[in-house]
Amino acid sequence: GGKVALIDRGSCPFVDKVKNAQDAGAKAVVIADNAPGTPPQPLVGTPAEPITIPSLRVTQDDGAAIKAAIAASQPPFNLSFAVLFLN
Repeated sequence: GGKVALIDRGSCPFVDKVKNAQDAGAKAVVIADNAPGTPPQPLVGTPAEPITIPSLRVTQDDGAAIKAAIAASQPPFNLSFAVLFLN
């Protein structure tokens, strides 16, 4: 089945992160903010090529909670998340 990519916010533009995840087979993208605060700002940017998967941005705390759940999961993994990229 398809995976959801959890990606940390960094210097790479949002559209590049999502396009890279899409090209790697992700079915959706969650971008974890790199600074505290809520709510996170919307994703912005114009991709050079079409992005066809959904994406959203979550707070730094929510991103940390998702990462902790991934780390705590034991095989067989029942979570639908996969950390594909750090930036």
